[in-house]
Amino acid sequence: MPALVEERVRLSLERLKLDRISDVLGRALEEAGASQVSYLDFLDQLLQEELTARFERNVAIKTKLAHLPYHKTMSDFDYGFQPSLDKKQVAELLTLRFVESASNVLLLGPPGVGKSHIAVALALEAIAKGYTAYFVTLQHLIDYLSSGPEPASAKMTTLIRPKLLVIDEVGYLPLDRQAANWFFELVSRRYERSSIVL
Repeated sequence: MPALVEERVRLSLERLKLDRISDVLGRALEEAGASQVSYLDFLDQLLQEELTARFERNVAIKTKLAHLPYHKTMSDFDYGFQPSLDKKQVAELLTLRFVESASNVLLLGPPGVGKSHIAVALALEAIAKGYTAYFVTLQHLIDYLSSGPEPASAKMTTLIRPKLLVIDEVGYLPLDRQAANWFFELVSRRYERSSIVL
């Protein structure tokens, strides 16, 4: 009889899309029986498992949708290669207070000093804290806005949605008048609503 009840519970969990609880149910039942935890503690343990799994899936999906060129955090950054970088300032950026206040970040420096790495690390940190992020180079941004029959203003909606937008390689190529207008419009429409890292 207990096996029938367990199977019925598993089916119910699958119908409710509580997949992680379904996966760990057998192990959790054994552990609960051995340690004689309360019903409330047992339920709490199962719910925490499900919440953790959902959080991890959410982070994986948001990371994929962010179109990051690589997966590097600030723990991967070589401060010895770039000793002039202010670690306190980077630590402050990683708190994401600038995202909470819808402020922008401008990373300046010559090519090859780690600006893109820092921008990607900020996007990954934002995703880990539940925000949405999107990465694009300025050239790809302009190509996207200028391609196809759909007007650029309609395509802007995709670029306004993420809480953090990273626009890389700004300043490498000159912008024509139309591209400059699109860029200004994007910055203007995101102003005080969401953050940009340039």
